[in-house]
Amino acid sequence: HVRNLRFDLVRGCGFVPAYSQKGGDILKKFLRFFNGLSNFLLTIGCVLLIACAAFVNATVFLRYIFHVSFQWAEEISRYLHIGVVILLCGPLLWMGGHINMDLLLLKLKGRTRKVVRIIGEIATLGLVSFTFYNSIIYVSSLYETHILTFSSKFEQWMPTMIIPVGFFFATVFCIALIIREILQFKQEDSADESLTAEIEDILESNELQHIDIGDSEEGK
Repeated sequence: HVRNLRFDLVRGCGFVPAYSQKGGDILKKFLRFFNGLSNFLLTIGCVLLIACAAFVNATVFLRYIFHVSFQWAEEISRYLHIGVVILLCGPLLWMGGHINMDLLLLKLKGRTRKVVRIIGEIATLGLVSFTFYNSIIYVSSLYETHILTFSSKFEQWMPTMIIPVGFFFATVFCIALIIREILQFKQEDSADESLTAEIEDILESNELQHIDIGDSEEGK
């Protein structure tokens, strides 16, 4: 009812709620940084995807026109494709681009929905951080054993490095998601508290004593 009353007061007497300017600036800077990081990784992913398509088209052209095939080129195209998927895991988490099971979440409202969303993001953080940690161990073992790829053109740890890199960013974005939810949660709470206090001050002032909202729909 406080939110509904706000708009009537804004239109009727020029009331503007005093939101937390400091908290809002922190949230804006936080969102701007991670939006920029997300866009940067998306750009890299697009470049890798274009390179993958170029390798695939070149391989098909050489195979059917000149009847030659380079195994290393096919291998690079596969690794580029896999690399794009893993690298963009984090930005898609940030943008909400992954498939979500939100049947329960859509039935919840208010703070309960936010709490459940944060719990889900914490669970996702545990999963991606576990994968990040184990991928480091796996790549380290490949580096120590000097295993070559199937085409024997380069060592296996080189293309496999995309796994810890991708899940590192996924871990960072998961932490950022949790922080974003908490900051927005606190921002809304501080805004509601400020809004309620200023409405009470206005209603107690002599300028608005003639306004009777007790029987109005917004007042109820």
